[in-house]
Amino acid sequence: MVSKKTILCIFFFCSALSLFSQTEWVGDFQLNGTVLVGYRGMAANVIIPENLGITEISRRAFSISNSRNITSLTIPASVTSIGDRTPFDYCNNLMQINVDERNIFFRSIDGILFNKDLTRIIRYPPAKQGQTYVIPNSVRTIGYGAFSNCINLTNITIPTSVTSIDYEAFYGCRSLINIIIPNGVTSIGYYTFGGCYSLTNIIIPDSVTYIGMNAFAYCRNLTNIIIPASVNEISGGAFGDCDALLPSVRQEIEKRFGNVFTPEGG
Repeated sequence: MVSKKTILCIFFFCSALSLFSQTEWVGDFQLNGTVLVGYRGMAANVIIPENLGITEISRRAFSISNSRNITSLTIPASVTSIGDRTPFDYCNNLMQINVDERNIFFRSIDGILFNKDLTRIIRYPPAKQGQTYVIPNSVRTIGYGAFSNCINLTNITIPTSVTSIDYEAFYGCRSLINIIIPNGVTSIGYYTFGGCYSLTNIIIPDSVTYIGMNAFAYCRNLTNIIIPASVNEISGGAFGDCDALLPSVRQEIEKRFGNVFTPEGG
């Protein structure tokens, strides 16, 4: 008798095979219908062709190693959706994201990707030059991984209009020294500031009630953090490997929330 586990494995294998068989390469771009699912070019300046009719850029579209060659990327007017997590995570040398001005869903300001009405910042290019950045006052949401691995930034100003900061928003911003979380943000999620090696202190506003798993993990120079009484839950590993925390700060956190100093998942 075939086990349920075997049936599931066959099902997922056939689904993956079916998906693969539906894709085609048009030049350097791999398509599944109107969805861009892969790129194999070696160019530094990449322009996604308008005539391909691409409506969606999947989260893995630029996930292979040659994507590290890309310094500039242009999104056509036809694109209406960009993967639930930015597809540009592997584009470590990306300095500029451009959007066709006819696109009604997205726009670019100074090479930075936003939604059309500038209420959500989607991606700040990781290799963009400059040490400081002021997020526009129109922004309400900082997207998933929006600033991840932006190695040049030392100071980021978040306006009071921001009420939501998604997972991994500032993950790996290893040069980041100063950042102020505005009052109005209610939670600090998974790996939001993970790997921000240069952060030395941070103040959590009174509006925050929850600090998520590994939120500040690997902030190895973090010495002081002020956690208000409004915070009623801190998940595991929130301050994992934050070995520079002052003993008094560490003791206060442990007294209120237990041991949250070992990163979850390694």
